Amino acid sequence: MTDLSRATGVSLDVLKKLKSRPNSSTSAESGARIAAFYGKSVDEFINFSRAVVSQSETAEFLSLLDRLTAEERKLLLRQLRGMARGGD
Repeated sequence: MTDLSRATGVSLDVLKKLKSRPNSSTSAESGARIAAFYGKSVDEFINFSRAVVSQSETAEFLSLLDRLTAEERKLLLRQLRGMARGGD
């Protein structure tokens, strides 16, 4: 995150806020700088998470999820959260 801050001029505090609070926001200028760092337009960057997973992958995921018991879904959710935090 320090490298991103240095390269974009967006403060480390702002980047930490954006990472830790999903509904937080920043200025358009900071958003444009962050998106440019990743080689994306602001629109591409905002919609990136939706574009990463194809519709067929989403459909397959949901189909498989439907086959799990409630307890298995809870376990999977905990595992996914742990995996997502792995980069911290």
